Amino acid sequence: MDHGHQFDTVMLVALLVFVVLSACADSKELYRLPEASNLSSVIVLANPHAGQQPQGHTLVVFWRLGTQAQLTPATWLVGNWTGVYPPPSTYTAPTQLGISPIHSPNTVNATSSDVNAAVHNTASTVQWHGFSYGCFLDTEDNRPPNGTRLGTIVVSYDWLSGELPRPFVSQPVPLHDPGVRVSFYFQAKRATKPHEGAVYSTLSLGFKHFDPVSGKATRFVWYETSIFDYQRGFKESIMVDSISGNPIVHGVLLGANTSRYHAQAPGSANSANETFSSWRFYEFEVRSSHVKAAFDDVNTRFPSFALPMNLSDWALAHYNLENEGLARAHLGLRVANLTITEI
Repeated sequence: MDHGHQFDTVMLVALLVFVVLSACADSKELYRLPEASNLSSVIVLANPHAGQQPQGHTLVVFWRLGTQAQLTPATWLVGNWTGVYPPPSTYTAPTQLGISPIHSPNTVNATSSDVNAAVHNTASTVQWHGFSYGCFLDTEDNRPPNGTRLGTIVVSYDWLSGELPRPFVSQPVPLHDPGVRVSFYFQAKRATKPHEGAVYSTLSLGFKHFDPVSGKATRFVWYETSIFDYQRGFKESIMVDSISGNPIVHGVLLGANTSRYHAQAPGSANSANETFSSWRFYEFEVRSSHVKAAFDDVNTRFPSFALPMNLSDWALAHYNLENEGLARAHLGLRVANLTITEI
């Protein structure tokens, strides 16, 4: 018997076990959606100016939704759209906060399932109750201002400048391909839009590049994954953000081994284009090899971006769950137990 070969085999198995166990032990939670009973645990802003979005805090931000932007506790059953039902006694805590509608009282969104639809005192509204975040986007009553096309509500987080995670490596190999894992529960309960319109939800990670010599930030990439896109098809793509001018890597969840830009976990739901009646679980990983492939694609399609390929110089600076629609659209959804973990 070749005892040397046997020893090598045992050592290799032991090394593989060590690597796997080390990978599990080294996973680090980078962010968790606050588990709170009302909106006092987050910062809610409407059309903020530059510098009004503090780092290190979960934010809920209304963007380009009407011109009034007056935040007020909502006193109607927003849960008929979102699935989140705080007791009326908690509305002013607040568990529900929205923008005053252009039409008053709001009857545009009245349906047979809205118990008190005739007395909506807000249009676009967010909720926090029972460890769930609820969002009702209304670009009918909160119309995007002239010159813009999209109304948006995001829940977001910016890591502190001195604590930005750097989860990627430049030369990933099968046994060393670190990155981040994103997981959450999600329900898109109700949606409406004109035939030619759009209303959707994406989860985006914001990657920022730092020059290794000067330490200054030089590039930013939106790395987004489609979660819900009402009555439209899905396709992965490389785009340019019309607002920031930064590149967008757009991924889709359509099953295991179907994406170049992430790895969908077993048991994760797929991206959906119709509403659904209960919670679904979503989980995917963005590893160094995915980011490398994505940046290669950006540089191929848009060479002027010249994204640096030393991934250890890139940091995770931002995340957001964005709910967005063109004019005359509506979307009600809820989210819970959202975590981002370094793996």
